[in-house]
Amino acid sequence: MQNHAVFIDSEPPSPVGGGIRTYIQRTTELLRAEGWKTRVYTHTPAAYPKQDVRLIGRVAWPARLLRGLAYRLCHEQAVGYGTSLAICNALLREDQGNTHYEFCDYNGLAYHSLKNIRLYPRIAVRIHTPLHLILAENSSGHSWLSRFLLKKRELYCLRKTPYLTCPSPDFISQHFPNGKSAEYIPNPLPNKLEPFEATSPKVLTPHFLFLGRRESRKGVLELLHAFSRCLNRHPSWKLTFVGEATDPSYEAEIKQLVNRLSPQLQPCIRFEKPFAGNKAELFQNFSFVLLPSRFENAPYAYYEAISANRMALGSATGDMGVIQKLTHGFNPIPGDVDDWEKVLEMVWEQKEKYHEWLAQQDSWWQNRNAQANELLIGHWNYRLKKS
Repeated sequence: MQNHAVFIDSEPPSPVGGGIRTYIQRTTELLRAEGWKTRVYTHTPAAYPKQDVRLIGRVAWPARLLRGLAYRLCHEQAVGYGTSLAICNALLREDQGNTHYEFCDYNGLAYHSLKNIRLYPRIAVRIHTPLHLILAENSSGHSWLSRFLLKKRELYCLRKTPYLTCPSPDFISQHFPNGKSAEYIPNPLPNKLEPFEATSPKVLTPHFLFLGRRESRKGVLELLHAFSRCLNRHPSWKLTFVGEATDPSYEAEIKQLVNRLSPQLQPCIRFEKPFAGNKAELFQNFSFVLLPSRFENAPYAYYEAISANRMALGSATGDMGVIQKLTHGFNPIPGDVDDWEKVLEMVWEQKEKYHEWLAQQDSWWQNRNAQANELLIGHWNYRLKKS
């Protein structure tokens, strides 16, 4: 009988994929090569054109005292509980004894499934970035009750799941020091990007790229402050932001800062919409990819930069901090404008080492790629033996 691996994608409806989707796409690819049959539950079926997919639904919260009040005070969490219940019902309808589940979770969507005695022994939760940490960073528009219920549901899932995995052990020790220990399984790396002529530029240019959503936890504002200071000394530098803006008030702060720059420096900073084409075509225009996140577990944009033979520079958080100790050695402090300014200056002062840094990143890539694939397949095979 063929084994089934079912993944629950917690990303909100969006045509633009995030790290969770890239992880699921790569993991299902590897599992199918090992003979598994895979299925994905998602809010955006179009994100998985070659997959057996199911649209995540929602049911109303079961009748409870003060249910109407709960919907008014914390509508998002009422929807979250309803979505969790709908997922549990859907999994039960198609469940087979040889089916194993993984919630790629940052919204506590495993809550009801973990309470079901039939599903419980075969459920894993993989920590990417729990949503309650994001809201603790920027709680705009979310009541204290909503944040409390979200944190309660997410922590329940992290404590109760039989299998808890994480792509960065440092992230666990930093944010959940007293929680349940997680099994370290690195993200399978993305496929190497097809090279363009400028894959390894002979003439280094001071062109920097930020790739990701423009939101506070990604550290965009801190990067802008640091970069604008550097521009006063290096007016030839250019910084391009590619990604969508998710918080209007935060976007207003960004525009306000850019407007304060002198007229000759404003053209050095550009904002572009999310990129839907060949990533290699995007990366060829830049020498450096910056990920100044305030906290981050294991961002795929970082891995993609390395795969495109570009220097990836991120904050000393999660997997990025670990990788940078083994490659170029720069580890700017998350959220620290002064440190980011200092590191950007140091990188440019030592730019003659650029190709050496690329070689170190490539060496890391080769070692991690084999390790990640081996650990991932070993984890799923172990679960088979235990069931």
